Amino acid sequence: MKRIYSLNLSRIAGIFLLSALCVLSSCKDDDTVLTPLPAPEAGLYQATVSSLTFYWDKVANATQYAYELFSPEGDKVTGGVTEGTVAVLTGLKDNTDYKFTVWAYGPFEGDYSKSPVAEISGTTPAIVQLATPKLTVLVNGGVVATWDEVPNATHYVLTISINGGKESSWDITGTEMVIGNLSTGTYTVTLKAVSDDEAFSDSEPATATFEIEKKEAWKPSWCHRRSGFRWSFGYMSRPDHRSGSRRHQSM
Repeated sequence: MKRIYSLNLSRIAGIFLLSALCVLSSCKDDDTVLTPLPAPEAGLYQATVSSLTFYWDKVANATQYAYELFSPEGDKVTGGVTEGTVAVLTGLKDNTDYKFTVWAYGPFEGDYSKSPVAEISGTTPAIVQLATPKLTVLVNGGVVATWDEVPNATHYVLTISINGGKESSWDITGTEMVIGNLSTGTYTVTLKAVSDDEAFSDSEPATATFEIEKKEAWKPSWCHRRSGFRWSFGYMSRPDHRSGSRRHQSM
């Protein structure tokens, strides 16, 4: 009797041990083996001096995608999760090589595991400096500044100073400016080409220098009206012995 009881205990212990091993090893008849999703096929759609736009093909059975962007040093710059197939990454440095990675996720508690990571590189182009304008200043009673049109420039900034001191500036879309009401002195004209496109930086300044030298004479002047002539007295400019047209060009 004692032997039969001992045998039953041994059998029960064996069954308990087998059950414990099944639990630890997760041996279930209905265990699901997850299928990895295929890696997305990615490409570079557009590159500007401050942004990169990447795209990838839609992966069957994927519900969302994760992506990350890395600097040349391997530091993570940005990342995100989307249900779409495009990532627009902004605020980047120009003339820089970046690494973009993307992978797909399946439905939560579904039959698919995440995909392998797809990797692609993208480079932002360098900012191009605008060409320096060719500036010409003609002095002939008045002063006329002209310059050639600079490719990709949207406007120009012209600055004039007298005797290295007070400055005045104008923003101009054309290629000519008449400068008047100038007193005696040495003037410096500086011209810079500017673009509203971030792909271009301001040009180097073009500079021209000229002098206004005149004697003032008390002399009557007149103007014509329908009722006849009217005389008025005031100062009139009269050029000195160095009068005449003078052309000054930027170097």
